[in-house]
Amino acid sequence: MLCDRCKTREATSLYQQTVNGKSQTLHLCAHCANEMLFGNFFSDFSVNNLFAKNLSAMPSSRKVCDQCGTSYEEIMESGRLGCAHCYETFAHELARSIEKIHGKSKHIGKVPRSASTTIRKKNRLTELKMELNRAIAEQDFEQAAQLRDQIRAIEGEGDAK
Repeated sequence: MLCDRCKTREATSLYQQTVNGKSQTLHLCAHCANEMLFGNFFSDFSVNNLFAKNLSAMPSSRKVCDQCGTSYEEIMESGRLGCAHCYETFAHELARSIEKIHGKSKHIGKVPRSASTTIRKKNRLTELKMELNRAIAEQDFEQAAQLRDQIRAIEGEGDAK
């Protein structure tokens, strides 16, 4: 989503202001948010104006979904995402939570019984190849040779049929 003020940079902040009961919401890039914060905040600086300012008028640097407007804080409070696009928007933030809850961050899902052995083999091969790459990177060549043999055995089962 582009900045509502400059219309050139990506919006990263949400600016909300309520004056006389009328609310205004702007999606701003970091540059425009910084200008608006310091420009509006210090232009009429006095102790009375400082306390009269509505705290919600200050730009928030929190990340929000550009489809539904849900913030990460709202997701953490409610335990629910606002829309399907939130998974993409908050992928980095949600990965650890999903992994803690489910044990893995990759969805495997249900598989028809007729296809389950094929998919299990494929998943096992993927895991073994990742372990093989890690063993090679760590120069654990004995472990790498064992993993290579396991991979060949599983791949050989598929060729024998």
